[in-house]
Amino acid sequence: MLASFYLIEVQSNKIINYLTIKYITISLEKVTTLYYQII
Repeated sequence: MLASFYLIEVQSNKIINYLTIKYITISLEKVTTLYYQII
């Protein structure tokens, strides 16, 4: 019981990390494109 709960915890952490990285990457790309449009 405890082991399966732990596995779920690990999986959700991986998903959260993945989404965070993806979000940061997308934000950086948007900022860069805006920056280059201004120049």
